[in-house]
Amino acid sequence: MRLYKKEGNSIQILSSPSDDVEKGDYLLVEDARVNKKLITQVIDVQFASVPGLLEELLRDSTTEEQIYGENFDLLGISSHINHIQDARMLICKIRGTILNDKLRVNSSWLPSRSKSGITKIPINSLLAHVGGNEDLPINIGKTKDNSPLNITAHDLDGRLNIITGKKGTGKSHLSKLLVLGLMDYKATVVVLDLNGEYTGLGLSAKG
Repeated sequence: MRLYKKEGNSIQILSSPSDDVEKGDYLLVEDARVNKKLITQVIDVQFASVPGLLEELLRDSTTEEQIYGENFDLLGISSHINHIQDARMLICKIRGTILNDKLRVNSSWLPSRSKSGITKIPINSLLAHVGGNEDLPINIGKTKDNSPLNITAHDLDGRLNIITGKKGTGKSHLSKLLVLGLMDYKATVVVLDLNGEYTGLGLSAKG
């Protein structure tokens, strides 16, 4: 992966077809010269715009319809052409900077195009840079790489916590997980249940 362009809070990264990167993944852009790392999140995956590519695709489609026979590619040129045709552009949003192993919100610096390395970073490794208290963990699910995702009950204590999201994204499910997690630590929980969604929450099949 290579850094291509930065516009405002967005970064474009040129990616090979063999790179295992999907929408939602986090990428770490590391510039070893200044000991800084840029945290980015992939928000869209597009085909890379290569000059002359449209003409080449049209030529290939016309050739496939009119010419029959076997192709002999002794030099393996077709594999390189296919690689270029399938190259992807990763549209990413900058989420923060890691400076001296500490997470910073500031992202005003510009990493080197030629010297920066780009790697995929697991969510748990990203959360490790956030720090915080690891006592009283509450499991709220799993990450994309099937690792457990936990928060701490300390983050819910004495604070106003609002769960937002589109319809059907699991807001009610998350709130129930938080309630169950607090109940496991003997916390007092008051639920204003207008629709009866929390009836029997925390009870097993045996009551």
